[in-house]
Amino acid sequence: MGFRLPDTWRAPLDEMFAPWGEDGRALAEAIAEVGEAEHEALIVHRAAAYLAGRDQLLDAGKVVGIISQPDRVSFSDLHGMSPEERTAFATSVLAPLHTLEDRLAPLLEKIKALPPVQSDPFFAEVRDGVAITLARARYIRALYEAVKNDADSGSDGGRVADALAILGEARAIVSRRHADLHDGPSRRLLLNAPNQTVYQYGYLREASWLCFWERERVEVQRLLFGSVEAQPGCVL
Repeated sequence: MGFRLPDTWRAPLDEMFAPWGEDGRALAEAIAEVGEAEHEALIVHRAAAYLAGRDQLLDAGKVVGIISQPDRVSFSDLHGMSPEERTAFATSVLAPLHTLEDRLAPLLEKIKALPPVQSDPFFAEVRDGVAITLARARYIRALYEAVKNDADSGSDGGRVADALAILGEARAIVSRRHADLHDGPSRRLLLNAPNQTVYQYGYLREASWLCFWERERVEVQRLLFGSVEAQPGCVL
């Protein structure tokens, strides 16, 4: 693509998976549809900040007015809004996330039904990528709905429990990927080891145990239930 633009943005997907024949064509089509769904929700409706994780440095920067990535309404801010503001938040943020879930779920089933998923590492990796994205959208929406429900009625409506169940599903997806890492549990990815950055561990270490998800879980449980569990920093 550095020398010649494809006729469509989907063309490189078709080319990439052409060696798999009809299964490859079907996978390329599913990936393209996932991309369209994500574009609509995350870019057009600006929900990207809600799927993204936030570490303690991002939150500390916000306190002093330094915003380094797309910002989002915090759980505590949502809890303190007026009923009208919370309704508007549900329309502008939670509804697009729900639509994203509705679009990703059948695409995931379509991918899972392709025969090479059971034996081909590339197909399996795409499956897990879509699965964790769907789980992430469901998880963050459940947590925000728990906060909204509590502010509206004094009860989370069981949405924290829903989020914990989704977190369990996400851990299973991560474990599946860990069993099939292309590069193994290397210093670059997961291990605590000296390197040339200020972070003396692999750059995916925090993501590998869903630290950002855990940080949000603890934050909501502290806000709604008075939990005293320490909130992980998840730096990087």
